Amino acid sequence: MNFLWLVQKGEVTPEGRQAMEAARHAHHAAFAEAQMIASTAVMDELDVMTTALSELYGRTMRLEEGHPVPAAPSRRYTTSCRNSGAAGRTSAP
Repeated sequence: MNFLWLVQKGEVTPEGRQAMEAARHAHHAAFAEAQMIASTAVMDELDVMTTALSELYGRTMRLEEGHPVPAAPSRRYTTSCRNSGAAGRTSAP
């Protein structure tokens, strides 16, 4: 969110980009670790979340580059959030 705020204000710095990339890489590492031990049901939910984060990353990068492209949210992610009772949070099986 901090990086998106910097993009909105037009104040992206190399440090801000580096922090965002570090968070992205940390997520990838955690996801890779989860793939080794998580159940299929958990992985299904993580796949939904990872797809949504990937879409948001792409949209943020396009916005930073000055090429925002409106895109509909991932239907699977939206449905999962609606079914869990809270946006941005999916229920654990």
